[in-house]
Amino acid sequence: MDQNMSFRSSPFWEPQDRLSILQLVRSGTLDLPLASLLWLMMDRRPSVMVVSKPRLAGKTTLLNALLDFLRPEVRQVYLRGRAEDFSFVGRADPSSVYLVAAEISDHLRGRGGT
Repeated sequence: MDQNMSFRSSPFWEPQDRLSILQLVRSGTLDLPLASLLWLMMDRRPSVMVVSKPRLAGKTTLLNALLDFLRPEVRQVYLRGRAEDFSFVGRADPSSVYLVAAEISDHLRGRGGT
């Protein structure tokens, strides 16, 4: 499959500026041993959930830094919440696609479906 193939014409959401894992270590958000462990884990393409109750806690920032550990040939597909129709599935090779649900929250109800 062509790695540059677009699964949809316009993505629901993609991050603009990502902080690197090294920036998170330098800021004291993570220590180097934990960052190293996360790198090893992401190399195996696990299911990942970054959760925190307070807003602006850095959940998306950490998720994006973790996604940067995926191998370059792995395509990140950002899901569109309840509006997602999964029409890309027939064209996607599971060994080279990583699905990302950037947010799951009650305040998204009613957008793009119920």
